[in-house]
Amino acid sequence: MPGGRATTRSVLIVDDDVDVRETLFEAVAQTGRAVFSAKDPADALRLLDGPAVPRPCLVLLDRQMGATSGGDFLEALRARLDRDQFRVVSISASPRTPSAQEAGVVGFLRKPFDIAALEAVLDEHG
Repeated sequence: MPGGRATTRSVLIVDDDVDVRETLFEAVAQTGRAVFSAKDPADALRLLDGPAVPRPCLVLLDRQMGATSGGDFLEALRARLDRDQFRVVSISASPRTPSAQEAGVVGFLRKPFDIAALEAVLDEHG
Protein backbone atom coordinates (compact mmCIF):
# COMPACT_ATOMS: atom_id res chain seq x y z
CA MET A 1 0.00 0.00 0.00
CA PRO A 2 1.61 3.30 -1.03
CA GLY A 3 2.65 5.49 1.86
CA GLY A 4 1.75 2.88 4.51
CA ARG A 5 2.41 -0.59 5.71
CA ALA A 6 1.03 -3.69 4.07
CA THR A 7 -2.14 -5.13 5.60
CA THR A 8 -1.52 -8.38 7.39
CA ARG A 9 -3.89 -11.02 6.11
CA SER A 10 -2.29 -13.89 8.00
CA VAL A 11 -1.97 -14.49 11.72
CA LEU A 12 0.17 -17.03 13.57
CA ILE A 13 -0.98 -17.88 17.10
CA VAL A 14 1.72 -19.21 19.45
CA ASP A 15 0.29 -20.41 22.77
CA ASP A 16 0.75 -23.61 24.76
CA ASP A 17 -2.78 -23.47 26.21
CA VAL A 18 -4.96 -25.39 23.76
CA ASP A 19 -8.15 -23.62 24.90
CA VAL A 20 -6.66 -20.16 24.37
CA ARG A 21 -5.15 -21.24 21.04
CA GLU A 22 -8.48 -22.61 19.77
CA THR A 23 -10.42 -19.55 20.96
CA LEU A 24 -7.97 -17.20 19.27
CA PHE A 25 -8.00 -19.34 16.11
CA GLU A 26 -11.79 -19.24 15.81
CA ALA A 27 -12.01 -15.52 16.56
CA VAL A 28 -9.29 -14.56 14.08
CA ALA A 29 -10.74 -16.85 11.39
CA GLN A 30 -14.04 -14.94 11.72
CA THR A 31 -12.23 -11.83 10.46
CA GLY A 32 -11.34 -13.49 7.16
CA ARG A 33 -7.61 -13.72 7.85
CA ALA A 34 -5.60 -16.86 7.20
CA VAL A 35 -4.86 -18.36 10.62
CA PHE A 36 -2.10 -20.72 11.71
CA SER A 37 -1.31 -21.99 15.19
CA ALA A 38 1.63 -23.43 17.07
CA LYS A 39 1.87 -24.94 20.53
CA ASP A 40 5.33 -23.54 21.32
CA PRO A 41 8.15 -21.44 19.85
CA ALA A 42 9.85 -24.42 18.17
CA ASP A 43 6.59 -25.40 16.44
CA ALA A 44 6.08 -21.78 15.34
CA LEU A 45 9.57 -21.51 13.89
CA ARG A 46 9.06 -24.77 11.96
CA LEU A 47 5.90 -23.27 10.44
CA LEU A 48 7.72 -20.06 9.52
CA ASP A 49 10.54 -22.04 7.89
CA GLY A 50 8.05 -23.54 5.44
CA PRO A 51 5.94 -21.90 2.74
CA ALA A 52 2.55 -22.30 4.49
CA VAL A 53 2.42 -19.00 6.39
CA PRO A 54 2.03 -16.00 4.03
CA ARG A 55 3.92 -12.79 4.66
CA PRO A 56 3.47 -10.23 6.08
CA CYS A 57 2.25 -11.99 9.21
CA LEU A 58 1.00 -10.87 12.59
CA VAL A 59 2.13 -13.15 15.43
CA LEU A 60 -0.01 -13.41 18.57
CA LEU A 61 2.59 -14.65 21.05
CA ASP A 62 2.05 -15.99 24.56
CA ARG A 63 4.94 -14.67 26.67
CA GLN A 64 5.19 -17.65 29.03
CA MET A 65 4.84 -21.21 27.77
CA GLY A 66 6.05 -24.01 30.03
CA ALA A 67 9.79 -24.53 29.62
CA THR A 68 10.10 -21.95 26.85
CA SER A 69 9.02 -18.36 26.58
CA GLY A 70 7.91 -15.82 24.07
CA GLY A 71 11.32 -14.23 24.56
CA ASP A 72 12.94 -17.34 23.08
CA PHE A 73 10.76 -16.96 20.01
CA LEU A 74 11.49 -13.23 19.71
CA GLU A 75 15.23 -13.88 19.87
CA ALA A 76 14.99 -16.47 17.08
CA LEU A 77 12.70 -14.20 15.05
CA ARG A 78 15.17 -11.29 15.28
CA ALA A 79 17.88 -13.55 13.80
CA ARG A 80 15.81 -14.32 10.69
CA LEU A 81 16.51 -12.59 7.39
CA ASP A 82 12.75 -12.13 6.86
CA ARG A 83 12.17 -10.64 10.35
CA ASP A 84 10.69 -7.45 8.89
CA GLN A 85 7.78 -9.51 7.57
CA PHE A 86 6.48 -10.16 11.11
CA ARG A 87 4.79 -8.00 13.70
CA VAL A 88 4.35 -9.47 17.16
CA VAL A 89 1.61 -8.85 19.69
CA SER A 90 2.53 -10.17 23.14
CA ILE A 91 -0.17 -12.00 25.10
CA SER A 92 0.10 -12.49 28.86
CA ALA A 93 -1.83 -12.69 32.10
CA SER A 94 0.98 -10.70 33.69
CA PRO A 95 0.27 -7.04 34.41
CA ARG A 96 3.75 -6.16 33.08
CA THR A 97 3.63 -4.80 29.56
CA PRO A 98 6.43 -5.58 27.09
CA SER A 99 9.50 -3.40 27.48
CA ALA A 100 11.27 -1.48 24.77
CA GLN A 101 13.93 -4.21 24.81
CA GLU A 102 11.41 -6.68 23.43
CA ALA A 103 12.12 -5.52 19.90
CA GLY A 104 9.56 -6.54 17.37
CA VAL A 105 6.65 -6.35 19.81
CA VAL A 106 4.12 -3.87 18.48
CA GLY A 107 1.28 -4.48 20.90
CA PHE A 108 0.02 -6.20 24.02
CA LEU A 109 -3.11 -8.21 24.82
CA ARG A 110 -3.75 -9.08 28.47
CA LYS A 111 -5.37 -12.41 29.42
CA PRO A 112 -8.20 -12.83 29.98
CA PHE A 113 -9.27 -10.81 26.98
CA ASP A 114 -12.57 -10.35 25.24
CA ILE A 115 -13.23 -10.54 21.52
CA ALA A 116 -13.53 -6.75 21.25
CA ALA A 117 -9.98 -6.35 22.62
CA LEU A 118 -8.68 -8.96 20.17
CA GLU A 119 -10.44 -7.25 17.26
CA ALA A 120 -8.95 -3.91 18.29
CA VAL A 121 -5.45 -5.43 18.28
CA LEU A 122 -6.07 -7.00 14.84
CA ASP A 123 -7.38 -3.71 13.46
CA GLU A 124 -4.46 -1.73 14.85
CA HIS A 125 -1.59 -4.12 14.05
CA GLY A 126 -2.88 -6.44 11.39
